[in-house]
Amino acid sequence: MDTPFVLHITNSPPEIERISALMDSFQLPSVTVQTIQEGLDRLDILNPSVILLSLPPKNYMERFHEIEELAKQALDRFMPLFIIGDPPSDSEKEKLFKQGPFDFVTRPVDELFFQHLLQGRITFKRKLDQALSEQERVDERSADSTLPRALEIILIDDDPITLEILKQQFSSLRIENHFIEVKKFTNGADFIATDWYDRERYYAIILDGIMPKMTGFEVLTHIRSTYPQKNILIFMLTSRSGPLDMEQSLEAGADDYITKPFKPKEVALRVHRLTKRLFK
Repeated sequence: MDTPFVLHITNSPPEIERISALMDSFQLPSVTVQTIQEGLDRLDILNPSVILLSLPPKNYMERFHEIEELAKQALDRFMPLFIIGDPPSDSEKEKLFKQGPFDFVTRPVDELFFQHLLQGRITFKRKLDQALSEQERVDERSADSTLPRALEIILIDDDPITLEILKQQFSSLRIENHFIEVKKFTNGADFIATDWYDRERYYAIILDGIMPKMTGFEVLTHIRSTYPQKNILIFMLTSRSGPLDMEQSLEAGADDYITKPFKPKEVALRVHRLTKRLFK
């Protein structure tokens, strides 16, 4: 997929005009379909880099089952999904975010932030497609071993509450053909100082962006400049107010970023999906 491509789902003429103009200003080709079902039917034909779903200003729960299916199909294909709409109620928000990881963009859309977020997701999708393609070639050349592999999930965050919540979430994670061990660190400097790397193991590192002693970005650049990339996945935890940080993190070698505030289940789901696909 050389040229990024956006699939927009809406039946609102003003929204079509508004988003089409926005995509033109971002220099991103796009196509619009009228219904979620039409979008689902054409996912594999169009193979978009990103899916945008614009919701009308009414009860989201009227379309809940369709949104649920769209989120599932997008996640299965590793397609970033954006939902654009008015701020949901607390109950709507809870039900929506149970459907899996996606970005909710509230109206009125902050165009600069949206552009950075969109480009970041497209960059991630491109990197993921390249990694999967490379992994498939490796699998074709090598005999598959059925022995379980060791996967270390390393949590690095200076907030002890966040660390404990994530540790509890990942302690119950199960990935076929993998032994999972969870480790936690309160800052990047302590982590770097340990003799943590073993080339026979696989690693998923969840790394906070803002920490004392060493920033998450400094830890990220150290890892990528010191160790092989093939058996290390890095997930950056970043603030929604820092879109430039997101781009810089991806360019420096992060495999994905997760914006705060986040749901622990969302973090675990992303790690599970990516490790299962790349470390098979």
